[in-house]
Amino acid sequence: MPPAQQPLSVVLKYSTASFFVLVPTAGTFSALQSTLLSLVTANAAHLPPSLTTNLPDTPQSLRFGVPKDPADPKKSGFVALDERSSRGTLVAAGIKDNAVLAFAIVSPADEDSWDGEFDVQWPVDDYYDSQGK
Repeated sequence: MPPAQQPLSVVLKYSTASFFVLVPTAGTFSALQSTLLSLVTANAAHLPPSLTTNLPDTPQSLRFGVPKDPADPKKSGFVALDERSSRGTLVAAGIKDNAVLAFAIVSPADEDSWDGEFDVQWPVDDYYDSQGK
């Protein structure tokens, strides 16, 4: 019997909130959306107000973004996954183990006006950052 495939670890970020999830290698974005909706709903009391004021009603309201530069997502920002990529599996879309994905809530009414921007804030260490200059 072949060994079971290890799940992918993925960090999902919105503003200052981060969710660490394990997903099957054959996992789909729709399953990840459902998992994320459960996490957001269950943890609403501990999340940034910008996230909890417009909690999604359906998993389809959640959009994902991948880093422009996976080697340094902190500096490069995120780009929205296109509709075709987000219909298949995470692996088929190029998502690897230990990936960092941003997420946004886009209501059906805002779908056409959404600009593809993701609100991700990274921790800052003033002392450490000042030593590199």
